[in-house]
Amino acid sequence: MDTRIAILFCFVILFVLRYAAFRILGKKSTFLIVSFLVFWLPFTINILQIPPYPELKSGAFNQSFSLEPFVLFNAILLLYLLFSKTKFPFSRKDGLLVLIIVLFFFPSLINGANVDVKYTVFFLIRILNLTLFYVLLRSCFEKETIFRGVYDALSILVICQFFLALLFPVLGIESATEWFLPGSSKWAAEGRGGRLSAIGIFSHPGNLALFCLISFSFFYSAFLLKVKRRDSIVFLVLSVLTLLLTLSRSGVLGFLFSFSVILYIFKNPNSSLFSLKRIIYISVIGAIVFAVIYLFTPIGEYFQGDNFDEMAKARLVHWFAGFEIIRLHPFFGVGLNTHISYFAAELPILDGFFARSPIHNIHIIMLAETGIIGFACLFLLFSKVFKRSALMVNKEVSVNKKVLNLAFSGVLIAFIIYGNLGWSPFANEQISMVYLLYYFSSRI
Repeated sequence: MDTRIAILFCFVILFVLRYAAFRILGKKSTFLIVSFLVFWLPFTINILQIPPYPELKSGAFNQSFSLEPFVLFNAILLLYLLFSKTKFPFSRKDGLLVLIIVLFFFPSLINGANVDVKYTVFFLIRILNLTLFYVLLRSCFEKETIFRGVYDALSILVICQFFLALLFPVLGIESATEWFLPGSSKWAAEGRGGRLSAIGIFSHPGNLALFCLISFSFFYSAFLLKVKRRDSIVFLVLSVLTLLLTLSRSGVLGFLFSFSVILYIFKNPNSSLFSLKRIIYISVIGAIVFAVIYLFTPIGEYFQGDNFDEMAKARLVHWFAGFEIIRLHPFFGVGLNTHISYFAAELPILDGFFARSPIHNIHIIMLAETGIIGFACLFLLFSKVFKRSALMVNKEVSVNKKVLNLAFSGVLIAFIIYGNLGWSPFANEQISMVYLLYYFSSRI
């Protein structure tokens, strides 16, 4: 039997046993159903993949259409709503969200520079399926139940990631890197200039680093807002320790900014983070902290690894290729999720790693794929969402809503920082979790 299937089956048994135990003890157990559904979001599990073996990656986003777990959960939740005769509350806000998504994708679908529209369609289908999943969760469960479920799912995932990080690299059990995604040991054992790095359930240490940023932001926010403080401090510490074991340089930078921004918003909920004074203040403090860490702590070795110069040169090559796309198609780009296909069709000078890997900068990716107009729309949208999330901490709303908004603010900043040096924030496993925080931060 495939090791991955066996391990995932064990998780199913674990959830069933926990649910049975809660029922026997007369405790509320419905949140465990939400936990079970959310738990699968970061896993790479594809059933009936179309095309089954894509020869060329398309871009930073979805490379195919497949029946991922949340797609199957959508069918189950829809059947539940149907047979329970519960009104399907697709709100006006949800309708507006779907409209914004479709309008954002529309220029890419009709863009003459888009060399492979099917990859844009694959990504659009995935985003709409995720939206439906979150709408169904909100429809089937109470707000408190959803928050408890998200908290529980993240806590189990954090423990799982830390356990895997202990097996490799701490104990050197390399086989643990192959349990969930065959071939991952290459990046875990060789992807950091020959140094061993934690990879968790993912295919690359960078993905684990980003998951740690998400979990840290969530549990740090919960700790500050006094939600399960003892548990939250344990999970945020485990998240930081796991992050350090990934040896992710960008992850450490993201952590420093995420920590600073979350604390600043919590302490100054009425202040604008976007004022020139605040930006300079946070930048100077962040630079000083980074300089101290870089010069006087072992973490500084992350930024001086054997492959630092090699990775810097590789990024420059990709960035210049991205700028060439922007120069040729400045207004609408070449279509969402298609910049690598464009490389193959129009810039054959790129080969090897550069021809099959996304540009290692999410901002250049968005400029290349959506153009200046699409990037400006996205910037305005996220600026508005960030300001709303930051201001929510001081409003008369539930503490759960405050936790989700504070966490989302930290995650967004961390991903923007990380995205300057990598494309992993656009990985499917990370998008699904960040979208989860965004969706429920305005609906719980």
